[in-house]
Amino acid sequence: TRFRILYFWLAQFWGEGHLTTVLAVGLALRQGAMAIAILGIIGAFATPITLGAFHDLPTEGGMNPDVVLAYILLLDLGILGLAAFRNWPWLNLLGLLGSVVLFSLWHAEYGEDASLFLAQISLTGIFLIFVGTTSLLHILWRWEVKPADLVLVVATAGAYFLLSYDLLWDDHSNYLGGFSLLLAVFYGIIGYIAFVRSRDNPELGRFAVAIAIVFLTIFVPLQFDGPWITVAWAAEGAALMWIWPILGLAEIQIWSVVVLAAMVIRLCTYDALQGGYDRTPVLNYEFLAFAVNIVAIYAAAYVCYRNRASTAQEADPILPSLIVAANLLSLWILSAELAAYFDSENATNLSLTVLWTLYALVLIVLGIAGKWRYVRVGGLALFLVAIIKVFAFDMFTLGGGYRVAAFASLGIILIAGGFLYQRYDSIIKRFILE
Repeated sequence: TRFRILYFWLAQFWGEGHLTTVLAVGLALRQGAMAIAILGIIGAFATPITLGAFHDLPTEGGMNPDVVLAYILLLDLGILGLAAFRNWPWLNLLGLLGSVVLFSLWHAEYGEDASLFLAQISLTGIFLIFVGTTSLLHILWRWEVKPADLVLVVATAGAYFLLSYDLLWDDHSNYLGGFSLLLAVFYGIIGYIAFVRSRDNPELGRFAVAIAIVFLTIFVPLQFDGPWITVAWAAEGAALMWIWPILGLAEIQIWSVVVLAAMVIRLCTYDALQGGYDRTPVLNYEFLAFAVNIVAIYAAAYVCYRNRASTAQEADPILPSLIVAANLLSLWILSAELAAYFDSENATNLSLTVLWTLYALVLIVLGIAGKWRYVRVGGLALFLVAIIKVFAFDMFTLGGGYRVAAFASLGIILIAGGFLYQRYDSIIKRFILE
């Protein structure tokens, strides 16, 4: 009877929905029942909606819109306190979902009239609380990281960035690059602390570092424009490849390859199309972008070559893929510069044939000297392409003098190659096949 009287008095003073939530959480802590806590959390997040907090305020018994954000923060602090006693990641994930839903409803209803500073500070508070429920508590108390914890880490970072992006885009889009960079530094620090604190349980550190790299990659297109995006991605990809052997994380090497692949795609599409042929050869942004990216790919390939631990890693596709990409980009930009230099179509076609032939010979010589099979095979493949171009294209398009020059150049190279093959056939066969 006394309990019923106390419950009735508190319900009248505080609100029956809030009191039920507190009692449910307390009962869940005492009995270790996550299901009861889940019911209490659902009731707590449903209370503003049932009280009409997002429709025709103020209403009798409802919640003022200025108090809704504080209410969300108080609920999340309660979840943080609950997480300090019980490691229930799915409950934390449910709390994050409820916070995102309530904040999104608040922003949709009152975002235009509310203070942007208040909204961003409140959102940042929610973000830091859920970082505490996962990363900080696991780091401090060295809890075992469960898959649900990792899902919550990624969901927290993604929700915070997307909601902040929506808040800041209209009036403060210039600051989004710096905002993404701050998040990259923040998660990089968390990853470092997680590695130092829990060396035997590195999953949290790996995910934090991966999130930091993602935000660093997003920072580039938000902060730069034009060819500088490609240049910045090249620098990032090469830097990640250099960091990979230091930290010993395979994920960093993989992400480096992803960044370099994105760089190559943008370079060969957007940057190449922006350049065109009406430009000064070599002294143009396209050539600069290609040069920086080629150097970055070669630097990444050098790191892979230096850090191969065994002959089994020599079959790793990353190193040959980087070498192939660097040579294709080199051939691409040299061909484009020749096309920009010559005004005559005949001169352009002849110069391309000579360029491809000489480039193929350089690859073959380097492959033989360095005993690099893939380089030798690539040179032979390019040499075959040059031969096919002469017989399938140049023969029908070049004018008289240019056609003679193309066949004469190719004939001299083929005669020299045949003489060398006849004289050193056993050595050449071994270099090509081994």
